[in-house]
Amino acid sequence: MKSLNGWIKLDRKICDWGWYHDGNTMRVFVHLLLMATSKDTEYSGANIRRGEVAVTWQKIADALGMTYKEVRAAVTHLKSTGEITVTRHSKYSLVRVVNYDAYQCDDRQNGNQRAIRGQSRRGTQYKYNKK
Repeated sequence: MKSLNGWIKLDRKICDWGWYHDGNTMRVFVHLLLMATSKDTEYSGANIRRGEVAVTWQKIADALGMTYKEVRAAVTHLKSTGEITVTRHSKYSLVRVVNYDAYQCDDRQNGNQRAIRGQSRRGTQYKYNKK
Protein backbone atom coordinates (compact mmCIF):
# COMPACT_ATOMS: atom_id res chain seq x y z
CA MET A 1 0.00 0.00 0.00
CA LYS A 2 1.27 3.46 -0.80
CA SER A 3 2.45 5.71 1.99
CA LEU A 4 -0.28 8.13 2.96
CA ASN A 5 0.21 11.57 4.41
CA GLY A 6 -2.20 14.24 5.51
CA TRP A 7 -5.78 14.06 6.68
CA ILE A 8 -9.37 14.05 5.48
CA LYS A 9 -12.35 15.96 6.78
CA LEU A 10 -15.38 14.10 8.02
CA ASP A 11 -18.41 16.28 8.68
CA ARG A 12 -20.63 15.34 11.62
CA LYS A 13 -23.56 15.38 9.16
CA ILE A 14 -22.37 11.94 8.13
CA CYS A 15 -24.32 10.65 11.16
CA ASP A 16 -27.50 11.50 9.22
CA TRP A 17 -26.32 9.71 6.07
CA GLY A 18 -28.40 6.74 4.92
CA TRP A 19 -25.50 4.26 5.01
CA TYR A 20 -24.11 5.43 8.36
CA HIS A 21 -25.56 2.48 10.29
CA ASP A 22 -24.44 -0.08 7.69
CA GLY A 23 -21.00 -0.81 9.12
CA ASN A 24 -19.45 -2.36 6.03
CA THR A 25 -20.71 0.30 3.63
CA MET A 26 -19.59 3.06 5.98
CA ARG A 27 -16.13 1.50 6.36
CA VAL A 28 -15.67 1.09 2.61
CA PHE A 29 -16.78 4.69 1.96
CA VAL A 30 -14.41 6.15 4.56
CA HIS A 31 -11.63 3.94 3.20
CA LEU A 32 -12.27 5.30 -0.30
CA LEU A 33 -12.15 8.87 1.05
CA LEU A 34 -8.82 8.08 2.71
CA MET A 35 -7.37 6.44 -0.38
CA ALA A 36 -8.64 8.93 -2.99
CA THR A 37 -5.99 11.19 -4.41
CA SER A 38 -6.13 14.82 -3.35
CA LYS A 39 -4.29 15.96 -6.49
CA ASP A 40 -4.38 14.85 -10.11
CA THR A 41 -1.79 12.11 -10.66
CA GLU A 42 -0.92 9.15 -12.88
CA TYR A 43 -1.22 5.42 -12.16
CA SER A 44 -0.24 2.64 -14.58
CA GLY A 45 -0.38 5.06 -17.50
CA ALA A 46 -3.85 6.34 -16.62
CA ASN A 47 -4.69 9.83 -15.40
CA ILE A 48 -6.21 9.74 -11.92
CA ARG A 49 -8.13 12.89 -11.02
CA ARG A 50 -8.65 14.42 -7.60
CA GLY A 51 -11.22 12.32 -5.72
CA GLU A 52 -10.44 9.09 -7.56
CA VAL A 53 -8.63 5.94 -6.50
CA ALA A 54 -7.45 2.91 -8.47
CA VAL A 55 -8.27 -0.21 -6.42
CA THR A 56 -9.33 -3.80 -6.51
CA TRP A 57 -12.12 -5.09 -4.33
CA GLN A 58 -9.77 -7.70 -2.90
CA LYS A 59 -7.25 -5.05 -1.80
CA ILE A 60 -10.04 -3.18 -0.01
CA ALA A 61 -11.18 -6.44 1.60
CA ASP A 62 -7.65 -7.20 2.78
CA ALA A 63 -7.12 -3.67 4.12
CA LEU A 64 -10.39 -3.67 6.06
CA GLY A 65 -10.50 -7.32 7.16
CA MET A 66 -13.66 -7.91 5.14
CA THR A 67 -14.60 -10.54 2.60
CA TYR A 68 -14.65 -9.86 -1.13
CA LYS A 69 -18.42 -10.38 -1.10
CA GLU A 70 -18.91 -7.81 1.70
CA VAL A 71 -16.88 -5.23 -0.21
CA ARG A 72 -18.86 -5.87 -3.42
CA ALA A 73 -22.13 -5.42 -1.53
CA ALA A 74 -20.90 -2.15 0.00
CA VAL A 75 -19.75 -0.88 -3.41
CA THR A 76 -23.16 -1.80 -4.85
CA HIS A 77 -24.83 0.23 -2.08
CA LEU A 78 -22.61 3.25 -2.70
CA LYS A 79 -23.15 3.09 -6.46
CA SER A 80 -26.93 2.75 -6.06
CA THR A 81 -27.18 6.04 -4.17
CA GLY A 82 -24.68 7.90 -6.36
CA GLU A 83 -21.94 8.24 -3.74
CA ILE A 84 -19.37 6.73 -6.11
CA THR A 85 -18.93 5.80 -9.75
CA VAL A 86 -16.82 2.86 -10.90
CA THR A 87 -14.95 2.45 -14.17
CA ARG A 88 -13.55 -1.03 -14.69
CA HIS A 89 -10.08 -1.52 -16.14
CA SER A 90 -8.28 -4.79 -16.82
CA LYS A 91 -6.24 -4.83 -13.57
CA TYR A 92 -8.15 -2.46 -11.30
CA SER A 93 -11.30 -0.40 -10.91
CA LEU A 94 -11.19 3.38 -10.94
CA VAL A 95 -13.52 4.62 -8.20
CA ARG A 96 -14.58 8.26 -8.14
CA VAL A 97 -16.08 9.75 -4.98
CA VAL A 98 -18.81 11.82 -6.62
CA ASN A 99 -18.86 14.78 -4.23
CA TYR A 100 -15.21 14.60 -3.18
CA ASP A 101 -14.73 18.37 -3.34
CA ALA A 102 -17.76 18.90 -1.12
CA TYR A 103 -16.30 16.47 1.42
CA GLN A 104 -12.70 17.62 1.11
CA CYS A 105 -12.75 21.27 0.06
CA ASP A 106 -9.68 23.32 0.89
CA ASP A 107 -10.76 24.95 4.14
CA ARG A 108 -7.72 27.21 4.14
CA GLN A 109 -9.21 29.04 1.18
CA ASN A 110 -12.64 29.19 2.85
CA GLY A 111 -11.00 30.42 6.06
CA ASN A 112 -9.09 33.10 4.19
CA GLN A 113 -12.29 34.36 2.57
CA ARG A 114 -13.99 34.55 5.99
CA ALA A 115 -11.04 36.45 7.45
CA ILE A 116 -11.24 38.96 4.62
CA ARG A 117 -14.93 39.49 5.41
CA GLY A 118 -14.12 39.74 9.15
CA GLN A 119 -15.90 36.55 10.17
CA SER A 120 -14.70 33.57 12.11
CA ARG A 121 -15.56 29.99 11.21
CA ARG A 122 -18.46 30.16 13.62
CA GLY A 123 -19.90 33.17 11.86
CA THR A 124 -19.11 35.67 14.63
CA GLN A 125 -17.49 38.96 13.87
CA TYR A 126 -13.83 39.44 14.72
CA LYS A 127 -13.29 42.40 17.01
CA TYR A 128 -10.31 44.49 16.15
CA ASN A 129 -8.71 46.65 18.81
CA LYS A 130 -8.35 50.17 17.50
CA LYS A 131 -5.65 52.22 19.14
